[in-house]
Order: sequence, then structure tokens, then C-alpha cells
Amino acid sequence: MEKELKLFQSVRVVEKVKDWQEAITVASQPLLDGGFIKAEYIDAMIDSVNKLGFYIVLTEGVAMPHARSEKGAINTGIAFMKLNTPVLFGTKETFIILPLSAKDSETHMEYMIKIADFLDDPDRLAKLKELKTEAEIEAFLEKEGYR
Repeated sequence: MEKELKLFQSVRVVEKVKDWQEAITVASQPLLDGGFIKAEYIDAMIDSVNKLGFYIVLTEGVAMPHARSEKGAINTGIAFMKLNTPVLFGTKETFIILPLSAKDSETHMEYMIKIADFLDDPDRLAKLKELKTEAEIEAFLEKEGYR
């Protein structure tokens, strides 16, 4: 029997951050604390945006920062951070930050399929925007089958 994929390693809510760099840093902290990434991976995600632009904004309100695995990824995982006050990633207001750590170029594909499904529902994203606490978001993600 295949083990059910736990999509998000952590869920946290933050009232506000000063900029997109701080959003990436704060959102990635659970991956660092959990041993999924090394500290330099956070810098690599920020460097990647500085070099390549805001390609990490996947859909309205959602960004998925990531970097190459050799930049400090240890295990594959995704953290979930909801900002109650959106922050600009370029010109786009973003309220969900999903830092991705991929230990290699293949193992994260199952996560990407589930993330695409997760982001494919505008009503789900609208509901997440309304929720203000970790407990509310955890319960909602559980009900939706993403926890």
C-alpha cells in the first residue's frame, strides 16, 4: 500500500513581513528547523529570484520559492506560510508562500502534481485568504485532503 503523501511539512500564519525576501526567509524556517534544507538554501532561493525574476509566483497570491538541490536541499518537502497582510513579489500581491526543497530532480514531482491540483481551485485559494489562524488553515487543509 502506497503511503499517502503529506503535502505540507508545516503550516504557519504570519501577520506581516517587510518584503518578499523576509517572506522567503520566514516561510523557509520550518524546513531549516526540520532538517530539510541547510541555511544556504534560503540564500540560494533569494538569489534565484534576484537573478531570474518573480517566476516563483505560480498563480494569483501564491509563490513557491525554490533553488537547485545542490544549493543546500537535504530532503524533499514543502512548507506552507499564510500572510494575513500580503507582500509584493514584484508587482503581485502574494499571501501564500510555499518554499520547496527538492533533494534531486525527480523526487519532488509527486509534490508538484499535488500542488498543481491544490492551486487549480480558485475557491480554495479565496477561502485560504480569509482564514486567519494556523488551526483554521490546518482544519481546512485536512478537510480538503491536503494534510
